[in-house]
Amino acid sequence: MKKAYQPENTPLKQAIAILEASGWLVLRQKQIPVKGRKFTGKRGVPDILAVRQGVCIGVEVKTETGKLSDDQIAFRAEWEGQKMLYIEYRKPLDLVHPVVGGLR
Repeated sequence: MKKAYQPENTPLKQAIAILEASGWLVLRQKQIPVKGRKFTGKRGVPDILAVRQGVCIGVEVKTETGKLSDDQIAFRAEWEGQKMLYIEYRKPLDLVHPVVGGLR
């Protein structure tokens, strides 16, 4: 069976490569609801969690026109309420200052 095209695959791979090249420990999150099973995870968790020098960031990968879901918006508010950085990644420049250049 051929997998359906996922428009966020290319920016997701770019974001992971940028983070890893900058010394971040990258954890890929993949929460897929399964029909017939109760969802037991935390809704709205970003695609990538990354840690470096005691700092944890969340990176949600979107296409240029993609929008955050209500669950993602709620998670972002909770995450930022804990004083952690949440980034919407659409292109490489979205990570340059806060992630590559912002922490030394």
